[in-house]
Amino acid sequence: MVEDDITNIPNDNSNDSSNTPQEEPTTLPSKGGVALTLHGNVGGDLNGPSTSTAAAVNAPTPAPNDYRPDNPTPAPIVVPVVAEVSASFEDVEEGGMGATSTEITSLSPVNQFLETDTGKADQVVFDTPVELYSRKKKNIIIYSAVAVVVVLCAIIGGVVASMNESPEPIAVPDNVGVSTLTQELTAALDKSFDLVKEAYGGRIPSWKAAETNDMERKSTHFRAVKWCERNKVFDMEGALPLIYFSLASFFFGAGGGEEKSESGDSHNSGWKESDGWLNLEEFPNHCDWKGITCYNDTDVGTIPGIDFDSIAEIDINHMNIKGTLVPEIFLIPNLMKISAWTNEFTGPIPSAIGLAKDLEVIDMEFNQFSGTIPEEIYDLRKLRKMWLGSNKLTGTLSNKVSQLKDLQNIHVYVNQLTGTIPKGLFSLEYLDDIDLIINKFEGTFPYEAYENPSSVLHYVGISDNNLEGSIPSTISNLKKLEAFHISKNKFTGSIPEEIGECKLLREMRIFENELTGTIPEAFYNLPNLEDVSFSQNRFEGTISSSIGKLSSLRSFWAHRNDFSGTLPSTVGNLTELRELYLHKNNFIGQIPEDFGDIDTLWKLYLWGNKLSGPIPDSIYAHPSISELNLGENELTGTIPELISYMGNVSLIQLEHNKLFGKIPEALGRLNNLDILHLQSNQLTGSVPELICNLAQLSQFETDCTSLVECSCCTLCCGEGVCVDPETGEESSSFNRRLEVTDRVMSGPGSWSEDF
Repeated sequence: MVEDDITNIPNDNSNDSSNTPQEEPTTLPSKGGVALTLHGNVGGDLNGPSTSTAAAVNAPTPAPNDYRPDNPTPAPIVVPVVAEVSASFEDVEEGGMGATSTEITSLSPVNQFLETDTGKADQVVFDTPVELYSRKKKNIIIYSAVAVVVVLCAIIGGVVASMNESPEPIAVPDNVGVSTLTQELTAALDKSFDLVKEAYGGRIPSWKAAETNDMERKSTHFRAVKWCERNKVFDMEGALPLIYFSLASFFFGAGGGEEKSESGDSHNSGWKESDGWLNLEEFPNHCDWKGITCYNDTDVGTIPGIDFDSIAEIDINHMNIKGTLVPEIFLIPNLMKISAWTNEFTGPIPSAIGLAKDLEVIDMEFNQFSGTIPEEIYDLRKLRKMWLGSNKLTGTLSNKVSQLKDLQNIHVYVNQLTGTIPKGLFSLEYLDDIDLIINKFEGTFPYEAYENPSSVLHYVGISDNNLEGSIPSTISNLKKLEAFHISKNKFTGSIPEEIGECKLLREMRIFENELTGTIPEAFYNLPNLEDVSFSQNRFEGTISSSIGKLSSLRSFWAHRNDFSGTLPSTVGNLTELRELYLHKNNFIGQIPEDFGDIDTLWKLYLWGNKLSGPIPDSIYAHPSISELNLGENELTGTIPELISYMGNVSLIQLEHNKLFGKIPEALGRLNNLDILHLQSNQLTGSVPELICNLAQLSQFETDCTSLVECSCCTLCCGEGVCVDPETGEESSSFNRRLEVTDRVMSGPGSWSEDF
């Protein structure tokens, strides 16, 4: 332990009284036994040396701030108590013969306050010998007042003099500016910095100050230094000192080593004792630590620079780890992959990432990284997968991305990136997966994306941005395209006939744009289509009966367009169909009976059209349908008792049709029913008590007129107005649509519902 002794700091401005001859006090003659004894300087310079009284009488008075370097600081002033001076003169006044002398030490600071026109400081009081005993009472009062003035001036002078005195030594903590580390720790700190200084780009990191700064001794890196010193890491050979210090810094930076619970796990992080990290007693080989994969025997000897200690991959996914990403981790030699998705990392992605020249995969998705994508990432010429989605990244996507010649996947979805999408991205020969959804990109989507006949693109995800453009005929070049997601942008134009060349296409989500025209017949020749959404555009025309050829179709969303004509019965051939959304169009005719033949059908939304005729019994008795919304049409007929077969249903909306007859008791057997809307029909009779007893029923809206009696409705409707029977409040609309449609994320972690 090295400590500085700072209690004896030399003071160049202080006087050494031991080396200065002491003057005898000067006593003025007196009458009556009272004398004023003066010590030190009476009339000399304010900071001048002590002189005799006689010499001081005619000495000139300096300016108030004449603190010259050649005048040493006067000795400390002993200020008499005013009460003691007054008491002495009271004794005199009363004729007391035993009054003591009053000592005034060093009056020099107050000379400036006692000056007269002659410039003689002592003429005010001391120009003749003092004869106190024979003076009258008024003179004694005068002298008393003068004495008080002298004392006050002495106090003021003391303050002035103290300002020029050398300050007392300040107590400085031993650990500020002074090394208190052992020689071993100091050496370890220096070695650590030498190992990783490249990661700081010429800057000296704050943790290097741990040698003299107590606060830095609590830092992530100093904890790593202590661990390495304790385990003799710096005595190891080869790359091991760098590897272990980098891993230790990474571990502590990611919340490792915090206070443990009884189970031995950290309270605030996902690290567990069983992970083995930094536990060299039980896991002496870092290759056995959880998430670390070292190169295998085959690699050693065949790949230059690889040995049995070399780390190939770090995978710490979904471990609930909290902390920051330290730059040292990117100095580990030969590191090919680092993956930490679904944790709680915060802060920026270090620019030192550019030093990991062998890095092929970086996966930091589903964290809380902030800041920009470091420019240095574009120097990783071996990078194949850059997955940074679902973070809080800002800034732009640089056109330098074109330097990543081996890049296959780029995921930066659900961030806050701005600017345009770089054209150079689509010059990459191996690029097959681009996911940029839910950002703030703007401008025209590069047509270069479609121009490469050798393109291997299989996924294009650019939904939920501010992009413009159209779907060009050159989309036919994307022979390997499987998913095309461009929803929630500003695309215009129509779907080209050439879309039929994309035979591998499985997902086509183009909803919420400004697209027009009809659906080309070639579209129905895509045998692998599973998920289609044309909703919320301006498409028109009919849905071709050729839709029946899409045998793999699972979801078909075409709502909120201007489609017309009849519903094709060939939809019944879609044996995999689960969701059919055709509401808010202009379809006419009847609901095909074949719709009920789709065993997998889960959601059927046909409301807001001009459909007529009875509802097929195959629909009423469908055991798989969970949500059935046929409201706002011109449907007729009764609600049959066989509706009790809809055991899976949670939502039935049949309002605003022309249904008649009684409300069947069978509805009361639907134990999963949550929402039931029957208002604005021609139904009659009392609502069965069995319906009112449904435990899950939260919304029940029906007519409450002379034709229908309801004791448990949440809204009672009639003559265009619905009323809450409990509060009496009116509802401006018959119901709030519970239509779940465009299920795209409107922001990180949330889904948008179209009502």
